[in-house]
Amino acid sequence: MSRTSFLDLAAKTLYQKYGENISRCCLVFPGRRAGLFFQKELTKYLEREIWMPPSTGISQLVEKVAGQKATDPIILLAELFLLFKELTGKEEGLQDFYSLGNLLLHDFDQADKYLLDANDLFHNVRDLKRIAQDFSFLSAEQQKVLQSFWSSFRVNPDHQLNRSFISVWEILPVLYRKFNEILLQKGYAYEGMIYRKMVSEIGQGAKSDFLEQYQKFFFIGFNALNACEKKLFRYLRDQKKAGFFWDYDPYYIENPIQEAGLFLRENMKEFPPENTCDKTTSPLQDKRMIRILAVPSFVMQAKIVPGILRDHKLPFDTRTAVVLADENLLLPLLYGLGQQNENKGNMNVTMGFPLRQTSLFALFDSLMHYYNKSGGKHDFGAVAMHPYVRALDLAQDLRTVPENEEGLYTRLTYILDRIDRSPELLASDVMLTAVERETRKLLNTLYRSVCASGVDISVTVFTRLVRQHLSQARIPFSGEPLEGLQIMGFLETRCLDFENLIIVSSQENVLPKAYRENSFIPYNIRKAFGLPSSEHHIAVQAYYFYRLLQRADNVFFIWNSNTEGPARGEISRFIRQIEFELPGSSIVKTPVTYVPELPGIAPVQIPKTDSVKDILQEFTDSGEKRFLSPTALATYVRCPLKFYYKYIRSVEEPPDLSDSQDHMHFGNIVHAVLERLYKPLTGKTISKDEILDLIRPRETFRKLVSGVAEEYLQKITGEKNLRDEGKWLLFSEVASQYTERFVKFDASRAPLKICAVEKRFNGRYKQVMISGITDRVDLLNGQMYIIDYKTGVKKNAFSKTEDLFDTRLSLKNGDTFQILCYVFLHREDPGTTQLPLPLLFYLNSLFHDKGTGHISYDKKALDDPQVLETVKEEFLFRLDRLLEELFNFNIPFIQTEFTDNCIQCPFITICQREKHND
Repeated sequence: MSRTSFLDLAAKTLYQKYGENISRCCLVFPGRRAGLFFQKELTKYLEREIWMPPSTGISQLVEKVAGQKATDPIILLAELFLLFKELTGKEEGLQDFYSLGNLLLHDFDQADKYLLDANDLFHNVRDLKRIAQDFSFLSAEQQKVLQSFWSSFRVNPDHQLNRSFISVWEILPVLYRKFNEILLQKGYAYEGMIYRKMVSEIGQGAKSDFLEQYQKFFFIGFNALNACEKKLFRYLRDQKKAGFFWDYDPYYIENPIQEAGLFLRENMKEFPPENTCDKTTSPLQDKRMIRILAVPSFVMQAKIVPGILRDHKLPFDTRTAVVLADENLLLPLLYGLGQQNENKGNMNVTMGFPLRQTSLFALFDSLMHYYNKSGGKHDFGAVAMHPYVRALDLAQDLRTVPENEEGLYTRLTYILDRIDRSPELLASDVMLTAVERETRKLLNTLYRSVCASGVDISVTVFTRLVRQHLSQARIPFSGEPLEGLQIMGFLETRCLDFENLIIVSSQENVLPKAYRENSFIPYNIRKAFGLPSSEHHIAVQAYYFYRLLQRADNVFFIWNSNTEGPARGEISRFIRQIEFELPGSSIVKTPVTYVPELPGIAPVQIPKTDSVKDILQEFTDSGEKRFLSPTALATYVRCPLKFYYKYIRSVEEPPDLSDSQDHMHFGNIVHAVLERLYKPLTGKTISKDEILDLIRPRETFRKLVSGVAEEYLQKITGEKNLRDEGKWLLFSEVASQYTERFVKFDASRAPLKICAVEKRFNGRYKQVMISGITDRVDLLNGQMYIIDYKTGVKKNAFSKTEDLFDTRLSLKNGDTFQILCYVFLHREDPGTTQLPLPLLFYLNSLFHDKGTGHISYDKKALDDPQVLETVKEEFLFRLDRLLEELFNFNIPFIQTEFTDNCIQCPFITICQREKHND
């Protein structure tokens, strides 16, 4: 059933009302793309050629009214950095200020867009009784929210987190004021500053040449508005120069608790629409076909899209859209469509893709790491093995470390030039041309801005700035939007309607995206002052979701039903809602268990050459002092190719302080703290009180934790002063909570004997030198236990021993595999007379269960000696087969076929699995 699209309705209404005079009106959309589709709809009603009405985005309209454009963010950041140093006296580099500076720019931007007074917003409430007096302009409820926030500072005013927060918070009013003064003097501005300037000018009655050019402005398809946008809407409405088209459905407008209508209910009252619909009918409630497809892996979500298009005969044109809730699936989607669809050229991609997910960024990242280490031998391995370096024979050109930032800039642009002059390389990667151009643009802007800022930087500082700047960038893909299959993110769907929708990654925390406000302003203060919060975030995404469905006939939701690994999923709450809210739709749920492999892709294979054989032989020669660890063996199970890169070629993983690696760094800090606490107790039988003394007095314990966290992050980053870094503060705080909870749990097991802490096992098994470090060895009630601490999600159950050696289950069973290696190989220790029992302590679980440490085998506890003995024989048998395969020189190192194992793998760009993720 074909439905009239929103833009078709708007075009028809405007042309019927204004005819050819529509050319004298200006159309304003949330984004520019909708304007192109509007013009396409308008041409259907034109009787002869006319001048098309001009269209613009809201940000561009504000800039035209204010008469100013936003300054490059790097220049703004440099200006803010110099002022921050002046006000605080802190001697830190621009690279250290980068993250905080971006947070502050974001907060200043929002303060202006919501017309807040910086002195009020950043007010330090030392006396809670003054809230009613100082913030009388807030409602009683808002004052209560504000009071709850500042109460926490009275409870623990000397807490390091609180002190660090207050030290920055107190200078924010003057920082904001002086920063705006400096920008005003230099003719610079950030977007929010321009928005506030626009409001000031129209509020003072100043005539805007741009606003005077047009008979009327029509605002089409908006939803959530900031305070400045509302001021502009009111101004033009009162001048009789504004009209409004709201894209809505009565279902979520008339229902006061439906989050999708949160903003439109208010907007439609204040700015009545030109378009109206019958409130007794709801297109959203019309009959449509909805299919919910559960697939058992992350990448398979993209792999089944070509089959859906083919099997359901969906048109490969603008009537069909593939909407990616997770942009990380764009590459495998494009690859799959290119392989299986004969109309593969007829596609339009309109969405942003993270530059950090590309092969080019991986090359730059490895190169920055190598240069920061001043050319360490192993560090160059990741650079030398990168496919672009091999294809262009760049290794010798890149090995020497540039002397200054100009040399580094020249080196990076040289790489881009070589890529640009290689048609073979560009042809091998569907995205490389766009990636190269965007990277060049970003690099040029960064270098020019840093040079113009007057900030002194070294080559080390510039390497970090390059990495930080590029890691946050997105590649803005935009093709020919008026033809072909449409591939986009949710943001790009605004104002657009499609008959057929395939929505990929329809799981919780992706749809809707998990809320994470990158702001220095705490939640309670944001809520009290009406700044966007989590409720705002969810309501916006709910509107995108429901609005997109309301005119669709066929909808396919694809979600990842895998419960293990970093991409584990749970179906989106929005889908659960529509199962009850849309009874008129036919909803079919289908599990997908198998997808035929795409043709023409063979996994990467590395033969065991003579040099590889020599390295493998070193693991069997006690004189070489090279050992295989349980971690290395688990890596081989997960992906033999990764084992090759890491343990045969010693390709170093660059240190990564990105959010995706936070769990790893946090786990390392917790392990280091527990080692520091328990090491002095080695060889002693300790009581409950002696264990509790480890965290008493509390202040001493917290200082120990913060010191360990600082040492660790200094080692990773190379920076000496991290005391004011948010990541250090966060790691310190949470690590204190985890270790304190574990020590209290440990005390409940006392008395016990600490036999060893960070115990290293060195020995020979089947002619192979094996070595590993287990966290602790305890003796409790005459039984020896090998203990491993884990800070991640609990994964301590398996059904069959063979599952521990299955690459498809390696993400789930890796923890158990490693500790059983320790347990069974510990038996080879000459001093061991009994089989130790394994305990896996998931520290996170101690917050909501007893955390016994049991490993479950076929629903039986593995710390039962009899149960463990039943596992031992088959485990060692399969371990023997694993080692035989590893040392069989006729079997190459083969890339894993289970692509969920590739998520977050640091070698994904070297093996080029990220190009297609088949």
